[in-house]
Amino acid sequence: RLYKELEKEYPDNFEIQMGLAETLRAGNDKKASLATLDNALMISPNNLDAARLRQAIIDETKPQVALGSRMSNDIGQNQSVDYFTHLLLPTKGNHTFSIDANMRKATSTRENTNATQLNVSVGNQIRFNPRISLSLSAGINKYSSADKDNYSYLGSVGLTKQILRHQSVTVGYSREAHNYNVDLIKSGIIMNHYKVQFLSENTRWPGFFSQAILTKQTDGNSRKLFFASLFYDIKVFPLIKTGVNTTYISYDSPDVALYFSPEQYLSAEAFFQIQNIHLPKYKLLYKFNLALGQQKTGDDTIQSTRRIELGLGYRLSKRIEITGEYSYNNAANRTAVGYEFHSYKLAGLMRL
Repeated sequence: RLYKELEKEYPDNFEIQMGLAETLRAGNDKKASLATLDNALMISPNNLDAARLRQAIIDETKPQVALGSRMSNDIGQNQSVDYFTHLLLPTKGNHTFSIDANMRKATSTRENTNATQLNVSVGNQIRFNPRISLSLSAGINKYSSADKDNYSYLGSVGLTKQILRHQSVTVGYSREAHNYNVDLIKSGIIMNHYKVQFLSENTRWPGFFSQAILTKQTDGNSRKLFFASLFYDIKVFPLIKTGVNTTYISYDSPDVALYFSPEQYLSAEAFFQIQNIHLPKYKLLYKFNLALGQQKTGDDTIQSTRRIELGLGYRLSKRIEITGEYSYNNAANRTAVGYEFHSYKLAGLMRL
């Protein structure tokens, strides 16, 4: 009621329009919320916060299905092909259900071996109010080992609290299976992640993201990971962003032959990004990410790192889009075994 009264008195105030849109969204009046956001974007056409909120509400009102495949290979002669399906099913209330299916076929050309992993899960995101949301998922992991099929359960839970308008904190737990290469799929090792993360994002000021994760694995090993990113949005439409990232990793039982597990690992990189893939006003979609940095693994000498991502797509209509992506990375922390790799992805999205 307060925002509606303020809107009558100050119809051209962007902040009031945004507050009213968020209030209407919390009350499940999505149609009125979208109309209010259209008013906000008329006042401030290039505001990224309004554009993101508008897209989030559209995603909450229209079912979506995404299909795709990804191929990757590395210098350790590991190859893989992934097939994935993601179905998003919003309701009239505050629930958004999802169904995911992912199949990974891994091959070692050096050992002439292969393995397959299949994950199927269902999820639900619940918005209690404009500031608090809860995400849940549960699923099954099927993997091959010793010429037989094995099963394990997966899942996640995460609680996000918006502290101020542009700041949020998330605490959560997730359970996932190692799957990078043949040996890791066959090992059946499960990772239990306990995480806390903080995000401060404002297009007018530098943003900051940090994440701390404690991982307990079923092989008895433990990992500590800390990631931090300081970034700035140079331009909104298209989104042009630059910043610096740093990562620290340590394992209680280092140098396990099966996976990358240093006693200590530290990396830092500077990145530049330009993309419009998540902005609804464009038909021709593109993404370019470049990151250059350095890494130090244990007592090894400092090494240079490079990360490149290229994406191109086309929005056939408001409901259908297709995208293709290529990525290259030689940072040791980007794969489970620390290898330099290339990957190729083709995906399609349809809003029903």
